[in-house]
Amino acid sequence: MLYLGRFLYLDILAGTNRKLVCVGLAGYTALIIVITIQPEPLLTPQFAVERCSEIVIGIVCAIMADLLFSPRSIKQEVDRELESLLVAQYQLMQLCIKHGDGEVVDKAWGDLVRRTTALQGMRSNLNMESSRWARANRRLKAINTLSLTLITQSCETYLIQNTRPELITDTFREFFDTPVETAQDVHKQLKRLRRVIAWTGERETPVTIYSWVAAATRYQLLKRGVISNTKINATEEEILPRRTGSKSRVSRTHHAMVNFWRTTLSLHSGNAFLAVDGLDFPVVVQW
Repeated sequence: MLYLGRFLYLDILAGTNRKLVCVGLAGYTALIIVITIQPEPLLTPQFAVERCSEIVIGIVCAIMADLLFSPRSIKQEVDRELESLLVAQYQLMQLCIKHGDGEVVDKAWGDLVRRTTALQGMRSNLNMESSRWARANRRLKAINTLSLTLITQSCETYLIQNTRPELITDTFREFFDTPVETAQDVHKQLKRLRRVIAWTGERETPVTIYSWVAAATRYQLLKRGVISNTKINATEEEILPRRTGSKSRVSRTHHAMVNFWRTTLSLHSGNAFLAVDGLDFPVVVQW
């Protein structure tokens, strides 16, 4: 146990935070038991059972309190908004290709910008809610960028037609005439649209529509990952921005140093108590 504090510091730097909570708790528990049983060593089993029972009761109480008093998770709201936002993005592109009333397009554009901003706020709340949503948080960051990209490409499609309406061929106009109501409808339309682009060729496809389809496909992929909260696969990793671990490492280093000194001081204090000659009184440590 003398080197427990040093091992805690080194292992936390290595990234094994969750395991070290158990290691640290075991070290503290062993130290308390060793100090407490000095007057009556035969009571070791009783003290060990009592201390372990306290830990188990504390864990059970923490779990029950979390289940009973924690606020309702915002995750379901995020999932629904992702589905609805994708449908709205497709409908905005439909409006832009039809090149109808500018005020209607402006209103739809503004609503989507506000909803994208609101989704960013929901992402922040979800991130603070629990560490288990870390993967969803990464995906939502990228989805925020993709949503703004979709809005931009739709508006570019509208503006291009002010000067060169012939760039949007009848093939795409007829394709986007099909109404959509659900995210599943959008999924089917995007699947067909990718086939149309493969058939017509990239050169015959307007750049804005081609970029919009690419962004929508990435959006769909990340959306499924957010809803399922599964492990990030290689395809998603290529889409997601690279993580910078400098801030995280600084934070972990700070906590590692705190744990190192706290554990080391506790162990040396225990050794000092044990080294006192003629120790004839029980030392009770309360945590």
